[in-house]
Amino acid sequence: MALFSDDLTVFFDDNGSFTDLSFEAHDYLRDDFDLTLVAAEDYIYVGLYKPFGGIFAEFKTGNSGADTLTGEFYNGSSFAALSNLRDDTLGFSRSGFIEFPRDQTDWAKTTVNGESLYWVRFKTSTDTSAMEIQGLNIVFADDEDLKSEFRKVTKLLPSGDSTFIAYHQAARDEIVQSLRNKGNAKLKSGESQLSSLTKWDVLDRGEIKQAAKFLALAKITFDASDATEDKMYQRNLDYMRKYGEAFRLYFLSLDCDDDGIKDDGEALSVQRVEVVRL
Repeated sequence: MALFSDDLTVFFDDNGSFTDLSFEAHDYLRDDFDLTLVAAEDYIYVGLYKPFGGIFAEFKTGNSGADTLTGEFYNGSSFAALSNLRDDTLGFSRSGFIEFPRDQTDWAKTTVNGESLYWVRFKTSTDTSAMEIQGLNIVFADDEDLKSEFRKVTKLLPSGDSTFIAYHQAARDEIVQSLRNKGNAKLKSGESQLSSLTKWDVLDRGEIKQAAKFLALAKITFDASDATEDKMYQRNLDYMRKYGEAFRLYFLSLDCDDDGIKDDGEALSVQRVEVVRL
């Protein structure tokens, strides 16, 4: 049985020998894991109970080789190349999004290491160096999004941190909880009771990216502030205002029927979210 029924299952396939990395991979703050891929025989499998559109890989130590990442999905008879794969990690060499359309042709469940899920698997073009991975899951924005708004944001990194992944994870969780608090829910197929939304029910990350970016910046500048009249506190207020504007104005596509696909009725769900200052 999958470790997380509503979250990713992550397996390392070492030439046919599987290791379950789901616990280490699902949270960006608690644990990390070491991995080396042999191009001719190893895969990373990532599965969910419904189709999904990508993951975010956070590395403490990335692959030092110049590799190309290959992604495949199960099309009902075999694993085939993912269409329109975008790899911001550049072959696992750095942290970034690995994204693809969730409507891959004939994407079907298959059983991998005893788990029947919608699977994608990744391999590199050459053997990797030893990698240290902090998490394989999803967030709604990353450090490059922060820099596009605040070029000197890296000067605010907390001692001991090399990225702002803690703030991205916190922003993601707060946004999902805000959506729940406003009465958004989903109805799973064959069930009569509504279920709570999860991060995997946001069907288009691009719709929520701006709000997630500003919320993370608000949290960062609040932590960097020493007094209510200083510059960082004023930035915090500005970013909270921008977060509120971004979140209130969005047409947010939510997976209300929990099938992983953006249906016509889910494409334009207007969200009205009340924003409270941190």
